[in-house]
Amino acid sequence: MVVEWRELLDNKTREENRTGVLMLEAYSTLDQTMRYYGTSSAPGGHFPFNFLFITDVHYEPESSAEEISATINKYLDQITDGRTPNWVLGNHDQHRVASRFVPELVDGLNFLAQLLPGVAVTYNGEEIGMENTNITWEQCVDPQGKNAGPDGYLEATRDLERTPFQWDNTTSAGFSENETTWLPVNENYKQLNLEAQKAAEKSHYKVYKQLTALRNKPAIKEERTHVAALSDGVLGFTRTLENEESYVVVVNFRNEEEVVNVKEKLNEVPDVITMRILSINSDHMERPRNVRYGSD
Repeated sequence: MVVEWRELLDNKTREENRTGVLMLEAYSTLDQTMRYYGTSSAPGGHFPFNFLFITDVHYEPESSAEEISATINKYLDQITDGRTPNWVLGNHDQHRVASRFVPELVDGLNFLAQLLPGVAVTYNGEEIGMENTNITWEQCVDPQGKNAGPDGYLEATRDLERTPFQWDNTTSAGFSENETTWLPVNENYKQLNLEAQKAAEKSHYKVYKQLTALRNKPAIKEERTHVAALSDGVLGFTRTLENEESYVVVVNFRNEEEVVNVKEKLNEVPDVITMRILSINSDHMERPRNVRYGSD
């Protein structure tokens, strides 16, 4: 069936001289997910969604950096024969990233999705760190939640992650001129909204914009990477390309400061690194700054 849909899409895009993409959503084993790519003679989807950041990476209980590294590498090891990798942090069936993990990890997780090789898939609101919305039984509209009844709806409903995008601090967060919407707007919209993050000195949105701009760099476009745990809670990876600017990405998944040896665990790390993009939680100033290996 997938091969037939791909053939239909390819024929249509050729006829209209347009570009098309076939994305597939299926929660399955990694081996089965890879089958959805099809073969060179019978191509399937351009990419089936990679849900490993949803199914295999957790905050409670905490996944170690070693476990996260293993999850990333086992997926990349399967990306052969021209397959396009992709990274999904969340969707309309999963609690929002800022709630499934913690708000402090929003930037770090976006670093992974945007800078690992392949396609970055963003569910609306992840770019500004939107959180789950409190939903009462009377407000619940998801059939999955309604079927669970008033005592079990909160465990079953997907309404919490489906509430309106928070554009600004006006009525209904700028999503609608109506005072009420199909699902209620999160009460935090006065502070957490796109307009406020555009105006702020530092924000998740500004970090996200920097990351998407970096995706145009040659080393990021290539699939070459080395991923490793730098400590129990710190993950690192490199994006390198000969004769091009290379990048080192470090994400701390713990709530305490750590000192790690980047050159010891990662390949092709230069002696001097320029810090270009920082999480909003970083104590360093948001400007390019050279850091020499071995210095304080």
